[in-house]
Amino acid sequence: MDRMKMDKVADGIFRIEAETGAPLSCTCYLVEADKPALVETGPACQVPALREALEGRSLSYIVSTHVHLDHAGGLGRMLADSPDAVVVVHEGAVRHLVDPGRLLKGIRQVFGDNFEKVYGRFLPLPKDRILPVKDGDVISLGDRKLQIMHTPGHVSHHISIVDPLTRSLFAGDALGGYLGDGFWPPAAPPGYDMEVALKSAAKIKRLDPELLFPAHCASGADNRGLLELVEETTRGCAGIILQAAKSGENTEQIGQRVRGYLRIEELAWLSVDALLVPGFLGYFKKQGLL
Repeated sequence: MDRMKMDKVADGIFRIEAETGAPLSCTCYLVEADKPALVETGPACQVPALREALEGRSLSYIVSTHVHLDHAGGLGRMLADSPDAVVVVHEGAVRHLVDPGRLLKGIRQVFGDNFEKVYGRFLPLPKDRILPVKDGDVISLGDRKLQIMHTPGHVSHHISIVDPLTRSLFAGDALGGYLGDGFWPPAAPPGYDMEVALKSAAKIKRLDPELLFPAHCASGADNRGLLELVEETTRGCAGIILQAAKSGENTEQIGQRVRGYLRIEELAWLSVDALLVPGFLGYFKKQGLL
């Protein structure tokens, strides 16, 4: 993993991301406070660079929006180096971190049996170092607080995190992601639910955060503009994928159509081919449309 850089983006909030984009890299955020919190670790392979960027800062909380490989794969390694920290996840995600067997099965289906050689090991966590949360919970950092917002759709246990002090929202994958001038919806197998995801996006839009911090490709993006793109782009992708699948096109052909529609850079093709297209196809099958 490339080196990571840390930039101040709001009062007491620092964005930490790879100096050059990489597939499955995850933007992380440090919230400085009496009890500092880190939002996201990224995959395990990202943790050494993340530690270096943090420059020895201690952590009290390590928050994960959800337990997909690219967001939570590094939790075990990061927790081992943070003796005073606890991991904050939605209550529905705890079992996957304590016993990640089912989670690892899903990862292998998407990324192959050798995923650990590229992204590192997904380590189980001790249950007594996990703080389960639900919608509306508040995490006290001493001199500031974080509020939990349940935003399912990408997966059922997805949370977003609100910092009332700056009116910021850490969105994880609730809204999808940017790359350059492009955007892709938050579809990924096996748990994607399009209509639920759109309801979560509408919930965030009603909150009207002053600052919006997605977990992928956050630099240089009109992040609040993301809220205006979500429904139109999601339904646009859905229509293209459903029509192409009903016409008998294979996933590679469908992926080409989607990449053309989204106009995203080549670096994000993995997100389309391995995650977005299978995520929509799985959703349509569950709905009985395919």
